Amino acid sequence: MKYLRNSTIVAVGNTLASLAFATLGAYALARLRFRGRGLIARGLVFTYLVPPALLFIPLFAVMSALRLVDTHHGLVLTYLSFTVPFCTWLLMGYFRFGADRARGGGARRRLHAAGSLFRVILPMSLPALAVVAFFAFTQSWNEFLYANVFVNSVEVRTVTTGLTLFIVEDVFFWGPMMGASFLSALPPLLLYLVFQRWVVKGLTLGGVKG
Repeated sequence: MKYLRNSTIVAVGNTLASLAFATLGAYALARLRFRGRGLIARGLVFTYLVPPALLFIPLFAVMSALRLVDTHHGLVLTYLSFTVPFCTWLLMGYFRFGADRARGGGARRRLHAAGSLFRVILPMSLPALAVVAFFAFTQSWNEFLYANVFVNSVEVRTVTTGLTLFIVEDVFFWGPMMGASFLSALPPLLLYLVFQRWVVKGLTLGGVKG
């Protein structure tokens, strides 16, 4: 239960931070005009495609310098490196579609950028935000490599790395390990069942208009 609690803290924290950063970044890239916008958008895709195995050594050096190793918030900041790029890229398409609908429905262009985002775009993009939140949560919940490298103490271990403690040398405690694996699979499953309608709607929303 301690590992489940740690995974919940990290996954929820990363989900909220990813939503905040991805929403602001996607709106800026989708609706604002500034130099280098296309380069930044393509850079997001390239960043997401970089394998984590190439990043954990430099990230560990940065985390050590900032004294964030073996902490929950250190893991949250690390997970942002792969959740924010994908979530931002995904929301860009939805925000373009939502802004087009807003203008077609008579929304005034002279609305302030922040006002347009919070009053018009976000209410119309709630299903897309549900998809992004579900992706960020499941990716954070299931991540193993960073959690195994950046966390040493039992008090901070997440459930994915905690499962390895059921293996002692060449002895596998199959009963407890299978029970813990079943419990660890429940939160993402329950989250999907609760928000299933929004997730399905969000996955099809961006395909309404090209």
